[in-house]
Amino acid sequence: MLTSLPDIGAIIAIKSIAGNAGPVRHDADVLWDWGPHDVAMMLSVLDEVVQADSETKQLAAGATEVTLRLMFPGNIHATALLSNGLTERIRDFSVEGDIGTLRYRDTGEERVCMLETNGKAEILLVETAKPLTTALQSFTACIKNNTPPYSNLALGADVVRILAAADGREAL
Repeated sequence: MLTSLPDIGAIIAIKSIAGNAGPVRHDADVLWDWGPHDVAMMLSVLDEVVQADSETKQLAAGATEVTLRLMFPGNIHATALLSNGLTERIRDFSVEGDIGTLRYRDTGEERVCMLETNGKAEILLVETAKPLTTALQSFTACIKNNTPPYSNLALGADVVRILAAADGREAL
């Protein structure tokens, strides 16, 4: 986990790719299976979404690919390609600024965060603690410091509201 983010300048765009080779689920489509994490990460960078839509493409063997498009204030676009038809598991998330790009890549086996500026890439340290360990450490720190949790019910509700709008189920 990075304790502070490097300066990449004014944010221009956010892009992500997330998915795996399956599973093809019948109880949740790809947008709702892979989208919540990416939307939550996007909201942690930029607070308010003003427009959301998605496009779904059917692939071979029942797999699906969804392109999720979000618009943030200031005409900042965010795009997520979500699929259960990839050849391997991937989560690649990048925030492009006017002076650099911060990129997080989680392939399951390794987590890499890179800062790209002026054509050069710098690897940044990312701890690889298990998610439950990280959640418990965060919970303990909130109690010790009497601070609200970083992830909260409001964030979860915003994620669901944005996915529902992108899915055409309700307006933002």
